[in-house]
Formats: sequence, C-alpha cells, structure tokens
Amino acid sequence: MTDKLTKCRLCSSENIKVLKPISSPYFDKTFLLYHCKTCNSKFFNPEEHTVSLDKLYEDFASKKYQEMLSAPFKKNKMWNHQTKIIANLLGKNPGSVLDIGCRTGDFLMHFDKNTKKEGVELSKQYAEVCEKRELTVYSDFVENIDFKDQYDAVTCYALLEHIVDPVPLINQLKKLIKPNGLLVILVPWHECLKEKFLYTFGIKWHMFTPPEHLNYYSKKVLNDIVTKDSDFKLVKSYSSSGGLINPFKAVPVLGKAFSLFMFIIDSSFINQIPLFDHLYLYYKKD
Repeated sequence: MTDKLTKCRLCSSENIKVLKPISSPYFDKTFLLYHCKTCNSKFFNPEEHTVSLDKLYEDFASKKYQEMLSAPFKKNKMWNHQTKIIANLLGKNPGSVLDIGCRTGDFLMHFDKNTKKEGVELSKQYAEVCEKRELTVYSDFVENIDFKDQYDAVTCYALLEHIVDPVPLINQLKKLIKPNGLLVILVPWHECLKEKFLYTFGIKWHMFTPPEHLNYYSKKVLNDIVTKDSDFKLVKSYSSSGGLINPFKAVPVLGKAFSLFMFIIDSSFINQIPLFDHLYLYYKKD
C-alpha cells in the first residue's frame, strides 16, 4: 500500500481530503475515496494496491465472447439518440467517427454506410467482434496509433473514469478532430442528486468500483481540461439515468414499458436537472 495522496489527481490542488474507504467489488481490498475541494472531483489512488486489471477486463469479455460472435446486431434507441444529437450539432451526418473504447462496435454500427467508422479497443475479443462486423478497429493505446486522418466526431463513452492519467489522453483526442468537429464524453457523475442522496444515507453508489473506476469528474474540471489552451467549447450537456433504472426487468411487458418511459424522461427537458448519474458533454472545435 502506498502513502495517502497529497494532491488531486485531476487538478493538482492540495486541497483534498479522504472521505471514506470503499470496498472493491473485484478484489478483497478497500480503497480510500478522495474529494478535491478545489475542483469538486472525487477519485481513488490506482497505486494504493497492486492489482492486475488486464485479466479482469478480459474475463468480462470472455463471459459473453461466443454469444457476441454469433448474436445478430440490433439497433437500440439509446445509440440512435446519440447519432441524432451528433448529426444535429454538426449540422450534417458525420463523414467519419472514431469511438475510443468501442467494445463490440455497437455504437458505430448505428451510423449509415457513408460514414467512415473506426474504433479503438484493447480487448482482443471485443476487437474480433468489430472486425467480424467489418469495422476498422485499432487494438492499441491511442498514443501508439498512427492515425492518418482527423474525424468529424471523436467519442469516448464510459471511458475516462478508467484512465490513470486522463489529461494527456484528452489532449491527444483533441488533435484527432477536424475543425467544426465534436468531442463527445460520457462519464459517471457524482455531482447529481442521486449520488448525493445515496451518500447521505450511507448507501454505496454502484459507480464506486475501485480500481476499475478511478475518476469521478466534476463538470468544472472536465471543462477546464478540454477547453484549456484550445479552440473547443461546450455546446451541449445533460445527465441521464443511462437506462439502468428498471425495477420491472423480470416482467417483459412492464419492463419494456418502463424502459420506454425512462428513455422519454432522459430525452426530455428533465435531463437539464442534475438528477441522474450519467453526464454527457459535447465539445465543438472552432
């Protein structure tokens, strides 16, 4: 175990404190949860314990590997909604999209045949599914890839919470975007009312999963990282439930009805109220 952190991992402020220990759902260890009073982020120390995440991630992929290879692709309303937002913000259907952490390429498959669709995915098993779907996939770290082009949109859904050193990665992604292009980010959001309610009553937020999830960004710190010394500006943001709230999953008809109801809620003006814990941010490059 390493010594306690003395600086914020995201903004380098020394104005931090330990909130409480959090048990890992994957290893028999606890990790200290920190809070930065300067940027309002929360985070874990990835060096607090020596653990291997590579095997953990491959195990995730292995459990559904054969199922993923044989399952037919089906579009879903969440990814359809994302493609529409991107097209609206660009003012056109994107000619090219790069999805970082693309898993099996489900999101990319929602764009039409005229869009160049590329992804980055470290899991060999997920990448094999992408290749079967005739998607271009890079199985390496972004900083090691020799990208030949820039893209109309670069997306990273549910990625940045896993990254040990996110600032260099974000700066690299910004270089891959064409003028008037978009950087799209989705992260778990601890500033929402849901997390505050759970914390007040001592209930563990399901996003606290060290050492898989390491960073819980405030909206402020993400804005600071993306827009600092750059020509990017925030053009849209909202929070949603992520489609995870469904007490009727076991009842097919009720489950589908409730899922549709939550999608309508997530897509309405209510998403401007910080109720839920999925934060979507869209940055446009001038």
